[in-house]
Amino acid sequence: MGWFPEGTTGNGEKTGCFSSGLFEVAVRTGFPVLPVALGYPDPEGFRPHDSALYYGRRSFVGSLARILYAAPFPVILRAGPLIHPSGLTRQELAQSAREEVLKLLSRMASSPA
Repeated sequence: MGWFPEGTTGNGEKTGCFSSGLFEVAVRTGFPVLPVALGYPDPEGFRPHDSALYYGRRSFVGSLARILYAAPFPVILRAGPLIHPSGLTRQELAQSAREEVLKLLSRMASSPA
């Protein structure tokens, strides 16, 4: 199962806080969490490709159409180490996952390939 724990959308310039409620499943089941970062670099540097962004007044349908009809653009996916929830609260697990995603995004920005 995958989810976007920020619980909102943005323009890709910052990563918001992770909502801890989604991490309750991992805490209760003991299943590890795999932090994953997505990057959509544009040709002029590592910043979000406009076609991939869904935020502000953009509708879901409009954003989906923009992605489907855009010229192909690169997507970078990086996974961090598994985080085992044993002994962690859902808030601690959410914070640990966010910290790992921020590390992944930082590495992507400095070395996107």
